[in-house]
Amino acid sequence: MLQMAVRVILGALGAIMVAIAVVAFIHPVQLGAELGLIGQGQAGIGTIRGDIAGFFALGGVSALLSAWGGIRSNLIVPIFLIGAALAGRLATLALMGPDPLSVHFITVEAGMAAALLLAFFTLRRR
Repeated sequence: MLQMAVRVILGALGAIMVAIAVVAFIHPVQLGAELGLIGQGQAGIGTIRGDIAGFFALGGVSALLSAWGGIRSNLIVPIFLIGAALAGRLATLALMGPDPLSVHFITVEAGMAAALLLAFFTLRRR
């Protein structure tokens, strides 16, 4: 029962991440504005499309693969991606102080990291 619940949560998380990747690719300027990024010119828009979409696509597909197969090894990728993003946000918080939008993103990423770690320690090894 716990395995199935974790796989459903993992599938939802993976689908959300893939959806963010699609939005970043199709609407980079709008997503960038929501994330506090400025996609200036072709290079800036390309960075949002390439880096942000790539980040979320890789993490989301890896999470979906683990959810589908019930195998935890694919979770290494999104755990490190979200962990690195969370570390960067926490460093910024420590260096610059709190900001409501940053605190929101920290909360979301901490929740994602917790869900990914729960899944990693719940799902079976290959």
